[in-house]
Amino acid sequence: GTFSSCKCRSRSCDGPVARCGGVECKGPTIQVANCSRNGGWTPWSSWGQCSSSCGIGFEVRQRSCNNPSPRHGGRICVGQGREERLCNEKKLCPLPVLWTAWGPWAHCSADCGGGVQSRSRTCENGNTCPGCAMVQACFE
Repeated sequence: GTFSSCKCRSRSCDGPVARCGGVECKGPTIQVANCSRNGGWTPWSSWGQCSSSCGIGFEVRQRSCNNPSPRHGGRICVGQGREERLCNEKKLCPLPVLWTAWGPWAHCSADCGGGVQSRSRTCENGNTCPGCAMVQACFE
């Protein structure tokens, strides 16, 4: 925008001191005119980091009303100083790997020492879970 020149004038009360019922000087000693300045926005910042690494999140950018700052009765900036938008809308999060509870121990493979027995569990949301079976020695 265009700026008009700021006008300032002053006066002093340097006449004789008020005596015998006289009145001291009244009113402002300085008068300022045409000094208002409207505020202006800075450019928007870059978009910040998404709040989520997968699945829907949001990111923020900001700007400030100090380019220039409003002054002497000038208008503040119109609009928002902060914007948000969604991000990672199409980046799906992997499903969590969940195990079922361990099943019961199977019967021992030998009736008289030296046998083994096992138990198992299954993997939900996929079949690539490590450790789906457990084996131990048994003595029946």
